[in-house]
Amino acid sequence: LIIVHPKKLSAKSLYAIDQFVLRGGRAMVFVDPFAEEDRTQPNPENPMAMPDTSSDLGPLFEKWGINLVDEKIAADIDTAVRVQFRSETGPQEVEYLPWLALQKENLNADDFITNQLNVINIGSAGSLKQTDGAKTTFTPLIQTSENSGELERGAIVFVRNPADLLENFEPSGGPITVAARIQGNVETAYPDGKPLDASEARAPADEKFLKTSASPINVIVVADTDILADKFWVRFQNFLGMQMP
Repeated sequence: LIIVHPKKLSAKSLYAIDQFVLRGGRAMVFVDPFAEEDRTQPNPENPMAMPDTSSDLGPLFEKWGINLVDEKIAADIDTAVRVQFRSETGPQEVEYLPWLALQKENLNADDFITNQLNVINIGSAGSLKQTDGAKTTFTPLIQTSENSGELERGAIVFVRNPADLLENFEPSGGPITVAARIQGNVETAYPDGKPLDASEARAPADEKFLKTSASPINVIVVADTDILADKFWVRFQNFLGMQMP
């Protein structure tokens, strides 16, 4: 099962994913704290409010022992892509901290899903962390370098000069996990069974309902959806010279 940018899924949809994984189904989930490719339009009743372009699987992630850090963007001086932008003094080039070209050393060499890859391009990706007391195994697949830190989502949106981001950036001292494999036995996020619709007095019985996983789950979570966008992959040389929006 491949899940891309799950925004405000219904309880029944989340329940279906929950039970699929508990029954041994494999899943790959792409979430994002700031999806650049999300074209959600502003609310006409509140046009000054920024559209929500984030996604998460909060109730399920909690049971899987993983957390997507809210409102934070992974930044990395060592792997930041150099971009061109127009400044008051003319065209300039500078490393744009939210866009990263992660190399082989940033990829898990022991996991078959990443050990044959040489580069991964990501844009405004999030930060994944294992929750305290998690009973699952959290194996990083894609990480930034040691020279990394987290940027506030608002800084990406409102700071138009990428040089300002670079000038004010202070690495936190350690890699950030952008993708991870989650394995282990977990409990359902819906211990009372299938959720009710507003019009239902009681939900139909689910004969296959599981409270705990039938076997250890095996899920891959990627904290970026823009990794799937054409603009990062059509031509790598064009990606390096991309104009700032």
